[in-house]
Amino acid sequence: MTTIALVLYGYTSMAVMIWFTQWISLFAADSLNFSDGQAHFLLSLYSLGSISGVMLIFALLKRNVKETHLLISMNVIAVLALLGVLVGTSTVMVQVASFVFGISAAGGIMQVGLTLFMRFFPHHRGMVTGVYYFFGSIASFTVPLITGVLSTTSMRAAMTGDLVVGLIGSALMLVVLISERGRHHG
Repeated sequence: MTTIALVLYGYTSMAVMIWFTQWISLFAADSLNFSDGQAHFLLSLYSLGSISGVMLIFALLKRNVKETHLLISMNVIAVLALLGVLVGTSTVMVQVASFVFGISAAGGIMQVGLTLFMRFFPHHRGMVTGVYYFFGSIASFTVPLITGVLSTTSMRAAMTGDLVVGLIGSALMLVVLISERGRHHG
């Protein structure tokens, strides 16, 4: 069960980032009535957040924070940030949510998932890396197809799909945590 959850997380962790970067500016302009400058600035804030997230995750791992706890908390924060973007009632709220999403979803958490996966298969690190990133590359191909279909309904539907993917990623990490605890207690 852990292996399947981590393989699928290879997909969701990449999909949630691609989804956001492809749709945030269009969503903000269309659904939130942001100016073009304000809408594009959200992508810049996301990028700044991702750089900050790399430093934060590095610092947390140096303090021996468990990968599973980091993965769950960062995925939940990413979901909450996406929710903030979707229901944001002010420009500042959406800007802060975009920055926080960058920290939590794009700050290296995909690589932390891979590190955790490789820990389960230390003698097959190359194969694990290949499978994990293969599923990530499937996201690169499928996200534009899925979001294209959703956007025919509305920009909000396209962006809400990212929230669903984030929730799935969080659920997958919960499965990993539960199965890891079961393995230690079993």
